Parts: sequence; C-alpha cells; structure tokens
Amino acid sequence: MTEPTCTALGYTTYTCACGDSYVADYVAATGHSWDNGTVTTEATEQAEGVITYTCACGESYTEAIAKLGHSFDEGVVTAPTCDTAGYTTYTCDCGYSYKADYVDALGHQLVIDEAVAPDCTETGLTVGVHCSVCEDVLVAQETVAALGHTEAADAGYAATCTETGLTDGSHCAVCGEVLVEQTVIAALGHSYHNGICTVCGGEDPEYVNPFVDVIEGAYYYDAVLWAANSGIANGTTSTTFEPNGECTRAMAVTLLWRAAGSPAPTTTANPFSDVEEGKWYTEAVLWAAEEGIALGYDNSTEFGVDDVCSRAHIATFLYRMAGEPAVSDVENPFSDVAEGQWYTNAILWAVEEEITNGYAGSDEFGTTDDCTRGQIVTFLYRYFN
Repeated sequence: MTEPTCTALGYTTYTCACGDSYVADYVAATGHSWDNGTVTTEATEQAEGVITYTCACGESYTEAIAKLGHSFDEGVVTAPTCDTAGYTTYTCDCGYSYKADYVDALGHQLVIDEAVAPDCTETGLTVGVHCSVCEDVLVAQETVAALGHTEAADAGYAATCTETGLTDGSHCAVCGEVLVEQTVIAALGHSYHNGICTVCGGEDPEYVNPFVDVIEGAYYYDAVLWAANSGIANGTTSTTFEPNGECTRAMAVTLLWRAAGSPAPTTTANPFSDVEEGKWYTEAVLWAAEEGIALGYDNSTEFGVDDVCSRAHIATFLYRMAGEPAVSDVENPFSDVAEGQWYTNAILWAVEEEITNGYAGSDEFGTTDDCTRGQIVTFLYRYFN
C-alpha cells in the first residue's frame, strides 16, 4: 500500500505468484498543511514587504505585505531668486522627500553699467548690464584698448651767444602729455677776439679798437674789425690799419685765401716767375690760380704780386670764388660798366648780392680805380656775412 501525500494519491498494489500486478484502491491526496507564515522582508514606507508560508512537506509560497506609507514633515520653504523658482520641500522620516508648492522666479532688476571711453594711456569699457539684487552680470563689459599717444614734434632751436636754446622734444597732440621733454641749452656766451665775437660777429662793448685810423662810423669800421678778428687781415702796424692804403694783387688773393680757410693748394707747380717759394703770399697765389680765381696776366709769366688791384679785379676775384653764378635781370646802375666786358657780370652780381653799390652819390663804379684796403675787407665782410 502506498500512502497518499500532500499532492499525490495513495493506492494498493496487488501482485500474482506469476509476477503480474495491478494498482487499485486509490486514496485522495491529503493536501498541504500551511503554517502561520514567516515575514521574510519587512514592509517600508516605499516598498512592500514579503511573508512566506511553509507546508510540512517543505513546499512554500509568499504573499506581499502592503507598504507602510510616508509620514511627511511640514516642509521647508526655499525662497525664489531672480532666475530660479521657489518651492517647499517635504521630507519623510525615512529620508524620502519631494518638492511642491512652486513660486515663480522674481526676475532681475537691471542696472546699466555705463561705457568708459579710452584715452591715450588708459583702457576703456563697453556698456554692460548687471542685476542690482543678485549682482549677476547679464552683459559683461569688455575692455577697449588704450588709444596710444599721437606724437607731435616740438622743434628745438640752437642757443646763441646771448639766448638759451632748446633741444628737440615732442608731446601728445590729443592729451598734451610731454613725451620727450625739451631741455634748455645754455647760452654760448660771446667769444671775443679783437673786439668782435668769433661766433655771432657782435662787438665787444669793452673792446678798445687798436687802430687809431679806423674810426667808428666809417663804412669799413665793422669790416676791418671782423677781418682783424678773423685773422684775415692784419694792421700795417699794431695801431694802424691804413684803410685808404693800396691793396696789391698779392694782398688781395691772400685775403681771399685766408677768408676761405687757408686751404693748401693741391699742386706745387708754380707757373709765375715773380712768385717766389716761401713768401707770405705764395700758397695764396697758387691756390687762387688753381681755383681759377686769379690767373695772372695774359701773355705773361708774371702774376703781378706788387701791382695794385683795381676795383674791377676785386669784384671779379670774388665772383669767381663764388663759382660765377648766373646774374638775373639786374639793372646796370653804372655808367662806366659797359656790357660784355670781362668784369661786367662780376660787378652786376656784386650789386645783386649787396656786396657793393659803387661810390655814394655817383653813377660810376670806378672799375679802374685802385681798390683800397678798407674797400676790399668791406667787400669780403659783406660777402661772407
């Protein structure tokens, strides 16, 4: 006999001596006998629990235990800001929370941040916007580069004997800032020699004229002192100049040579039979001949060192020394200066350059008149000054 179980029928097995058998007398299954159940998972506020029921045969099944449900507090309010909504947060003892009761954001209170113009040295700013409540920058101000200076030159000027000078400088034409400061150059002060300043030509008020025959007010007064001071012309003695004395050709070219800085001639070949080596006028004559200023006489080997110079000769020497510039349409004021003569352009050039105007009260130049020492230094003084 096979006993019934919780899920299977019971029965009786009948067997013959021959070995055949059959089953009969079935008995119904007994069915499960469940216990009162064991809670295997506790229910929480957020999740169901589980209870397990077990039969004596070992079979089991489970059932859900309902959630316990939340117990929320009164909520914590988060106030709205300019750009964020407000809300209330409700929290359960289990830690779970949720947000509700939303309040709209307040919106920004706009304030304009004014633009700042740049200048030569300082940067500027573009227009910006910020909120006066939360201080958030809504439109950022951007830096505008400094403009830089606009340089304008301040021209300096040289100092003179009596006046101070200034160095070159510069300033900004926009803001006025000094970029390169001008500094004062001290006045040079006079450098007197023989009563004349070698720098500006001014007269020394304390100077005593050494020449008793050079009277202040004479047309040649300044010229004689300039020539003596410059080492161009010496007196005939320590106290006399002899302004009305004759001027020889040797004297004339020597004065021109000294006024030119006493340059050494480039050749030692001497074409003149009356110019001895080592004389006070030798270098001057050779230089004048080399430069084409004074060439001696035509068809002669002599220079004529002791011959007295005429006024036409002196004007011609100066004209050649100046490079024989073209003469403009200057009117010829002299009755004794004929057109086409070897000295015509020279004398008209001298008039144009205000070196000479001939004799006062006369329409003659005196082309063949002897040139005096006073006249030649006056011609040189006017030419070089």
